[in-house]
Amino acid sequence: MRRTWAVRSLMAIVVCGLLAPDATRAAVGDFVLLAETASSTVARIDATTNGLLARIDIGGRPLALAANLWKRWAYVAVAGSSNGLVAVKADSLETAAVPGTEGRISAGGLALSVDGQALLHTTLGADGIPSADDTLELLRLNDALWPPTGTVVTNLLTGANPVDVKFSRSERYALVAVKDAPAILLVTADTLVITNQATGLPATAQPAQVAMHPMTNVAYVVLGGGTSAVQIVNLSTRTFSNSVPVDWVPAAGPQAGAFSPNGDRFYVLCTAASNVVA
Repeated sequence: MRRTWAVRSLMAIVVCGLLAPDATRAAVGDFVLLAETASSTVARIDATTNGLLARIDIGGRPLALAANLWKRWAYVAVAGSSNGLVAVKADSLETAAVPGTEGRISAGGLALSVDGQALLHTTLGADGIPSADDTLELLRLNDALWPPTGTVVTNLLTGANPVDVKFSRSERYALVAVKDAPAILLVTADTLVITNQATGLPATAQPAQVAMHPMTNVAYVVLGGGTSAVQIVNLSTRTFSNSVPVDWVPAAGPQAGAFSPNGDRFYVLCTAASNVVA
């Protein structure tokens, strides 16, 4: 059955269905790199036919990837590994560890600046489990040679389990979804200073993913747990609007979302209704 629900107060349609979150895929030329989070592989997919071109094992479950379109390679965050980020050449699928990123276990948030020089990465702190010492870190990348290297510039204690991060369109700010706090933090991208944050989030809210609108400086944050809603953030004014419910019975349990190419629709992956598509 094909179903859609109009979202109150939004020029969008929220749909519960099967979806690959933004953080797990990246378009590079005429193909797409996909982090296959149920396994330990990254796949190269033909953007025209959706066919599998190749697949590489990266030695652990990939949580997220961010692509450098100029260099035609991507950075991959690997679950449960303190060996650092993995760099992958998009054309050959050659892999290499990224020196300077070792010693921290990824929480799954990864965002790369357009020039490929700044990388935001969320970590599970010193203990490797969701806790108060979890961080957002800013890395300066040196990609003059392969493999690229990273240097930590600064970091920010975020609260437990910062699962996603995205740059604003101007890259002056970044938005962080902290799942277990729960919290949504707006920070300066170059110094990681908190400038605003969502207030009044229910204790059951679990901010799960940040999605940037393709045309405007607006972000939607998917709220899972017992909340089932989408939080709207205007990054130009640095303000948070009211959250919009994702209507489904039983509770939808949204986990991720993505905009249509022109931004007039927003699709949500819901654990309670994984077979319903737009």
